Amino acid sequence: MSGAAPGAAARERKQRRAEGVRLREGIAPDVRAIWDRGIETHLEQGLVPPPTITAGFCWPYKAEFDARPLVTRWWQSGVRLALPRVQAKGQPLVFNEWYPDARMDAGAYGIPVPQGTPELVPDLMLIPVNGFDDSGYRLGYGGGFFDRTLAAIQPRPVAVGLGYELLRIDSLDPQPFDIPMDFVVTEAGLYARVYGTLQKVAPAQGAAMLTALLKGLGLPRVHVSGTADSPNRA
Repeated sequence: MSGAAPGAAARERKQRRAEGVRLREGIAPDVRAIWDRGIETHLEQGLVPPPTITAGFCWPYKAEFDARPLVTRWWQSGVRLALPRVQAKGQPLVFNEWYPDARMDAGAYGIPVPQGTPELVPDLMLIPVNGFDDSGYRLGYGGGFFDRTLAAIQPRPVAVGLGYELLRIDSLDPQPFDIPMDFVVTEAGLYARVYGTLQKVAPAQGAAMLTALLKGLGLPRVHVSGTADSPNRA
């Protein structure tokens, strides 16, 4: 995509998004199950958040990685969880608290969102990708919701892109509004963005980098585990 005119670049991104979704939806269920276990393992070994944190994640859509089993275990350890809700086109996302058995309703694009739960500000966000490049930039669905959200929240959350290796692209030719992921996790391993490039790191390295990044950003925000608006975690 390097050097493409703005219109041509936009068309190519649109094609790449569609191709990414097509590739992901074409993965055989048994293969996806194996790859998803790999992603879970890399997250559990290298990016376990402290129990004082608020983590945002996404309800699985169009054969994306299903983070619910993993984040439910985080929730049981004290982490507060939140799902994104679309306010309006061109606006940042809002996050509402989620927990097992939370009442859900269909939101934008038919994706479930919690009903009647508090709004939370995430310290860490698990973000699905339709593509990602070697610099950590993510290809989404074209609405720009996550880029706007990351830009709007201060201090910004730690961004973790989740996807499969077959969605890797050499370069997305990022636009000025694009915000790179701090980490990308695939079935093949954990990658951290170091000096502008994704580098594969061992679990212990990832854990240390997450701790340092949270501290550098002044995170987590104030969080009291087991508050009145969260159900019993036992």
